[in-house]
Amino acid sequence: MKKLVFLLTNVYLLYSCGNNDHQELSHTGDQDYEVQVSSLTTIKEVEVGKEYFITASRLRVRSADSYSPETILGVLGTNDKIRVLDNSADLLDDFVEVEIVKTKSSIQDSPSGRYYLSFKYFDEVKKVTQQSFKYFVVQNIATERLRVYKRNTETNSHKMILETEIVVGDEKKSKSILGVFKITEWHKFYRDGARHYPSWYDPSLPMPPGPNSDALDWFDKDYMPRGGDMRGAFGWYTAKIGPNAHYQWTHGTIGYGKQSYEFIEKTKGFWANLVANPRSSGCSRTNNEVIAYLRHILPAGTPIIKIYAKERYSDVSYADMPEKYNQWDYILTKDGVRQVNGSTADANTVRSKGYSARDVLDQGTFMIDTKPTTFEFRGYRDPAKCRAYIQNYKDEMKAKGKKLQRRNGALRIPPPTRRDGGERICDVVKNKKANVYDLKDSRFNGYYFVDKGIVSSDYAHPKRDLIVGGYRDVTVPSYMQSK
Repeated sequence: MKKLVFLLTNVYLLYSCGNNDHQELSHTGDQDYEVQVSSLTTIKEVEVGKEYFITASRLRVRSADSYSPETILGVLGTNDKIRVLDNSADLLDDFVEVEIVKTKSSIQDSPSGRYYLSFKYFDEVKKVTQQSFKYFVVQNIATERLRVYKRNTETNSHKMILETEIVVGDEKKSKSILGVFKITEWHKFYRDGARHYPSWYDPSLPMPPGPNSDALDWFDKDYMPRGGDMRGAFGWYTAKIGPNAHYQWTHGTIGYGKQSYEFIEKTKGFWANLVANPRSSGCSRTNNEVIAYLRHILPAGTPIIKIYAKERYSDVSYADMPEKYNQWDYILTKDGVRQVNGSTADANTVRSKGYSARDVLDQGTFMIDTKPTTFEFRGYRDPAKCRAYIQNYKDEMKAKGKKLQRRNGALRIPPPTRRDGGERICDVVKNKKANVYDLKDSRFNGYYFVDKGIVSSDYAHPKRDLIVGGYRDVTVPSYMQSK
C-alpha cells in the first residue's frame, strides 16, 4: 500500500520545473561573449583584402547585414580566419562583408552568396587562448542518459569520465527540449520561486526526513510548516542553464545520497507510470551523489548539449570491456543554503576548511561509472539470457582457438535453439529505454557515438517532435561534430 501511495504522490515532481525564457538576438547570441572584443575600435581600421582571426568564442555569420534571425548561417569560433571584402559605410552598424578562409564550424551556404559579421570580434593576430572549459556534458534525452566528457578539440575524440541515469520531461505534459546550453549558475538547496518545493535543507525549517525514510515522508506537511507540496524536490544542487532553456534545470532529487538512486529508479517503473506519471516537467533529474559531483567538477559556463539520438560505439571493442569505476568522497554540509555558485561537497575541500560533525548532513563515496555503454534502439528479447549465450559461444570459440567473426563491427553468432515458449532469446526487438518518447524511426537523423562524445555528420534534432532551444543557430558545437 505504501508503495502505491508513493507512486501516486510522486506525480508532484511534474511541476517542479518547466516554463519559458527568451534569447536576445546579438552578434554572439550571448552577452557573456560581448566583452571579447578585438583591438579594432572603428570601421576605418578594417582593411579590405586583409585576413583576420575571430576573437570571440562564438560569432554569428549572416547572409545579410541584418539582425533578422532568418539571416543567421552559423557561428564562427576563436581563431577562425576570415578575409574582409567590403567595409563600406553603406553597411548596417558594424557589419562587414567577409570571405570565410578557415573554420571547423558548419556554416550554411548563403543564399545571397555573401557573408557578413561584426568587425568588433576579429583581430589581425591570433588570440592566445586557454581552454575555456575542461569538460562538457551531453544529455541524450532519448535514452535518459547524462555523460560528461573531457574535451579534446585536436582530434574531436573526447574521453568520457562519467555516465549516469536521468529522468526527463513527461511525454504528455512537458517534454524536455533540445539544444546547446551552458550552466549559468549553481544553487545549493534550491527552491522554486513559488515555494511549492522547499529547499532540501533550510535552517528555518525542520530537518528533512532521515536517511531511512520512505519517499512518502518527503510529502509530509510536518517538514513544510510554511506550506509546500514536497520537500527537497530539487535535491542537493541545481544547475540553472541557458539561454532559452524554458526553466528546465538539471538537478538532484529527494532522499539522501545512496537512497536517492531508489527514488530515481521508481519514477521509471511500470506501476509508477500506470497509475501516475512521475516524470519531471522538462528538467533533467538525477540522484544526489551525481549532482554533487557535477557541482564539484563543472563550473558555471560549462556547455550542456541536449540531443535525441540513436547511440553507437565508434570503437566496437568498448562493448566487450569490463565495467570501470572511479571514486569520489563527499561530505554534504549545512552551509550555503540557496547560495549561487556556493560550497562544494568535495570531502577534501570540506576538510580543508574545517567543519563540525553537527554541520554534516550526509557523507559517503560516489562510485563514478566511467565505461561508455550504448543503449541500442533495438535490443535482445531476453538480454540476460542472450548475453550468457553469447559469452558461452565466445568461451567455446576461444577454447577451440578459433577467431570470432564480425560483420560491420557486430559479432556474428549462430542463432540459439528455441526456448522460453518458443521465443528466440536473441531476437531483436524495439528497446523503449532507447526511445523514451517513442518516436518513429524516420524521425531519427544520424548517430551519437558515446565513446567519443561526438555525433555523425548527418545528425539533426527531430524538430517536428521536440522543441529546440539554447543557441538556436547551432545544432551541436563544432567539437562534437565527427571529422
